Amino acid sequence: MLALLVACAIHPAQAAEPAPFVVFNALLQSGLPDLEPRGLHKMTGSGNLWRKGVSDRDVDEVGVRQATRFLRTISDTYYFDIEHWILLDSSEEQMSRDVAKFLQVAQIARSAVPDGKFGFYDVAPKRTYWAILLQKDHPELLTQWRHMNELSAPIAAKADYVFPSLYTFYDDPKGWETAAIGVLAAARRLGKPVYPFLTFEFHNSNKELAGKQIPREFWRRELEICRTYADGVVLWGGSGERWDERAEWWLETQDFLQSLQRRPNNPGNPRVRH
Repeated sequence: MLALLVACAIHPAQAAEPAPFVVFNALLQSGLPDLEPRGLHKMTGSGNLWRKGVSDRDVDEVGVRQATRFLRTISDTYYFDIEHWILLDSSEEQMSRDVAKFLQVAQIARSAVPDGKFGFYDVAPKRTYWAILLQKDHPELLTQWRHMNELSAPIAAKADYVFPSLYTFYDDPKGWETAAIGVLAAARRLGKPVYPFLTFEFHNSNKELAGKQIPREFWRRELEICRTYADGVVLWGGSGERWDERAEWWLETQDFLQSLQRRPNNPGNPRVRH
């Protein structure tokens, strides 16, 4: 089923001329050096789109304009992080209302900064893991996830990029890979450049692994999967930490960046030029 899902989303004819793989820097460590010369392009983002006293259940037009103009002063590419709209347990009516709010935010952001390029973090498609891994025994989970993505697809049409979330919850490279390929296939269907968010530490929802760095080999595999199935990747994380030039994940990332220069894009790569 997963193979079919990927095949449907990535047509062989699209692979004729793959675009360069882009690595974005949305890292948060203090003491972070300028990574542009090393091949990382600056990206910033915000989830603070509401002025004081304005409900975050509504769209704050002034707040969105202010945030967008501020983000544009930092980078020409940015993301909006709105995680409390379009929830899996919401009714279809509520999801439709939330989609309309996302579309309104996109329209305001576009009019405020016409030359900016943006997308919404973890929206269309939403992150999932078990819906893909358990699709044989619990197909209803996959159906529900797909329906949510269908409802939210118009959001991607108003954005420049799709930013799915591929964070690591378990020390299970094979499980991560299977879920990631499924999410990226769903993202590819939307017809926009796909730049998944990755972070070098296990997700803090896993109390046993929270804060631990992903093993170097596992991290490299994540980067390679994104290289194969996406147009680039957004590196995020490190809030409250000091930059460590000798961190294992960063050493592996540098080797990955160098490999992008050493080897041409694979002609069979399912990424597409946009």
